[in-house]
Amino acid sequence: MDFLSESTLSAYFPGLVDVCIQDDGQLVYAVVKKSELVIVPECETDNETLSIPEKKHFQFLLPRAAEVMHYYSLEDRELYDDLLSYLKRFSALDEEQWAIVAHYIFLTYLHDHPSIDYCPYVLFHAVPERGKSRTGKSMAYVAFRGIHLIELREATIFRYSQNLHGTLFFDLLDVSKKAERGGCEDILLLRAEKGAQCSRVLYPDQGPFNDTVYYDIYGPTIISSNEPVHSILETRCLPIIMPNLPGNYENPRPELALELKERLTAWKAKHLFDTLPELEPVEEISGRLWDISKPMFLVNSLLPIDSLILED
Repeated sequence: MDFLSESTLSAYFPGLVDVCIQDDGQLVYAVVKKSELVIVPECETDNETLSIPEKKHFQFLLPRAAEVMHYYSLEDRELYDDLLSYLKRFSALDEEQWAIVAHYIFLTYLHDHPSIDYCPYVLFHAVPERGKSRTGKSMAYVAFRGIHLIELREATIFRYSQNLHGTLFFDLLDVSKKAERGGCEDILLLRAEKGAQCSRVLYPDQGPFNDTVYYDIYGPTIISSNEPVHSILETRCLPIIMPNLPGNYENPRPELALELKERLTAWKAKHLFDTLPELEPVEEISGRLWDISKPMFLVNSLLPIDSLILED
């Protein structure tokens, strides 16, 4: 007996590299099948057909399918250096801080790799006028599905996290106070761990169990805050204190990052199912700090550079 395949809107599933856009404006899936990158308008599973939501639901520039396929065919050994050159157009950090930022952007593209269990937050903290927002936006525009948020709205975070699994940049005066006022503390504390969920009672009239909805909230997170964050939240962060280096910098814009996004998307396709090395904790890095630092070292093993420098 034949059954009709159910159609489901989906922007995220295992094996998906990303949603891309073709020259004619059509949205397509870029997926890895049998170790090859292919472009398809929809995906079939055993019991349903996965279709792409409308373009309006993607609040960031989508990589162009033809460009992703082009870069997939290349070795692209200059990608890391070109990413650093892009970032330095918009703000100033020291070289160790730039290493953290650049590695983190690569991590946003592989945060869902089977061997990666945590994704730390990058925290920019300083007094006003040090370039926190500028640096965060330049990261968000080039990161995997980066979205710039100036409010902590629970419903918005749940939808972006569950449906897109993208990178969220929280650009706030006092992120800890905002989270407390908005009832979002659990979201910020749990986003760093793969498989983490937040529960909310949305349908009390439906009785036990059926009254509760569970949201996947794991994903890359960038935070800009003028005020210090809560000590517990800080244990999930790679903190960067913005140096006082005034200068004439460009304003970050999404279109300036598009080519790099396409190259990073191709890089993701090449490494999404790579076997990553087994790592022993680095001396003097243990506990939660090692948990959130380890993914950065794993990413480093895939890049054409010699070493990764992490701040204390």
